[in-house]
Amino acid sequence: MARTDILNRVNGRSALDYRPIYLQVDIIPNASGSALIECGNTKIVCAVHGPRQVRGRQYSGKAELNVQFQMAPFSLRQRQKPGKDTEKSGPASLIQQALLPAVRLELLPKSSIDVYVTVLDSDTSELGYSSLGVTAASAALAQAGVEMLGFVTGSTASLMYSLPVNGATHQQWLVDPSQSEAIHSSTHLMICTMPALGRTTCYTLQGPVQQVSSIKEA
Repeated sequence: MARTDILNRVNGRSALDYRPIYLQVDIIPNASGSALIECGNTKIVCAVHGPRQVRGRQYSGKAELNVQFQMAPFSLRQRQKPGKDTEKSGPASLIQQALLPAVRLELLPKSSIDVYVTVLDSDTSELGYSSLGVTAASAALAQAGVEMLGFVTGSTASLMYSLPVNGATHQQWLVDPSQSEAIHSSTHLMICTMPALGRTTCYTLQGPVQQVSSIKEA
């Protein structure tokens, strides 16, 4: 991808511009909480069931937060697979890691909270739809009445390289990359935060970074 392509993105976005995000809660009647999030052509729905008491299990002083992630078959695009995520480093694990520091599990002993995240359509990287899943799940948990320290939001960026006229390698972080942008990068970053508290709940970097300073730029 040429430098001009980096600086002049699709829809006229600058490197630090996000696409508009649409978020709606209470979309699934039989769920304790639910949310739909849309960003560009990416659409994700989240359902929360619980908190509910778990019988026949050894006593625990705090609730369990379970996350299941899946991609609908009709959501398929390049480099993505349908079905449930079972990998320890996959989207389900990332979403759980991002939410755990925020949810007051200690207030719900011997309970279970089940979070189901489904990608209906995707036009971003794996970290991209994982971060949107975090935001949707946080909204669904809030609607379910689960007490949290703060609302969790996720954001992503992909590192792009090009060769300017002077021959020096130029690198630029693109915030909220589309899938067509993400496939030109081997380095992706996801950061999840509680903005009201100024705290980071999850930080994930995939791929190489030539200079440490480039992470600080992100």
